[in-house]
Amino acid sequence: MKYSQKILILDDEEALREIIAQRLRRKGYEILEAGTAEEGLSCIRDTLLDAVLLDLRLPDGDGLTLLPQIKQLQPDLQVVMLTGHGTIESAIEAIKLGAYDYLTKPCNLSELEITLQKASEKRKLLLENTGLRQMVSRQTSELNIVAESAQMLALLEMTRKVA
Repeated sequence: MKYSQKILILDDEEALREIIAQRLRRKGYEILEAGTAEEGLSCIRDTLLDAVLLDLRLPDGDGLTLLPQIKQLQPDLQVVMLTGHGTIESAIEAIKLGAYDYLTKPCNLSELEITLQKASEKRKLLLENTGLRQMVSRQTSELNIVAESAQMLALLEMTRKVA
């Protein structure tokens, strides 16, 4: 059974959400939709997602304020900002706050698909990295090497960093 990536489209423009949702569903994505920050946060709390398409302006908040809350709930979740009111300053701020990318409306749907694919790959790598770090940590914690000399302690520290 093939895994279907879950994408939340968090945008107050229903027509735009529907266009994007239809296109992404045809590509095999599982799509969830929300029109307000409150609905979006509720969905993020309840569902493990792969990515969020987040509008910069929502009726009950803005995307830049919402972004840190999203990252707190799901740190590896990749967030792509969408806006019709883009500025260089807001793009820089979004990236600083942890957004994967920043696209302006109306966005090219092919470009959006590529962005989501790359964001998903990044999330997959982050999760694999976390799993490998945990595995290495468990393995090295079981290994107990006793050393007293400065050279040996430095060598052990170097091997821990390399691992």
